[in-house]
Amino acid sequence: LMTSPSLEMKQRLVTIMEQSKNPFLKLLSTDEKQQLIEGRGPDGRNVCVCKKFTKGTVLVQQGEEGNSMFIVIDGQLSVVVTFGTGADATQKEVAKLPAGAVMGEMSLVLGKPRSATCVVFSDGASLAEITRTAMVKLLDARPSLAKELEDLVLVKENKNYLAADNAAAMAAYRQRGAVSTRRAE
Repeated sequence: LMTSPSLEMKQRLVTIMEQSKNPFLKLLSTDEKQQLIEGRGPDGRNVCVCKKFTKGTVLVQQGEEGNSMFIVIDGQLSVVVTFGTGADATQKEVAKLPAGAVMGEMSLVLGKPRSATCVVFSDGASLAEITRTAMVKLLDARPSLAKELEDLVLVKENKNYLAADNAAAMAAYRQRGAVSTRRAE
């Protein structure tokens, strides 16, 4: 079920965003948070929609393109990362995301594939989905925000690798670090 946020839901989202300890949301002013919730795309449609999900629903799959981010309104999500490939692949739950958590901002900001699979962990979870259109409008209005967001999501990506605590994950992390170092040179 997908709906435009009601006035009550918009107020609840603003409260969640204002009280959140999420570094991404802390970077945004109250007006910018409001824009994410109430903005409209070029087609006139809302850039934020609310959705309800049943337990076990896969919201995003690791490796997929990410065109939106989510804010958990009610319920909980499980974040699972697959490290390695083929027979050597291992999966590890790296986080449980409660109400107020943000998911998907890494892919949305960096334009990279999803770094984890997120599954609804509790029945009847409600989420707000915010589209790339909303983020583009925000970055157009405040260009310096792009670098701040990129720094934040890179830190989060590193935490996902380190949370795995296994050999395949550490090898992938080291390989990624070597690639990042080469890019910086």
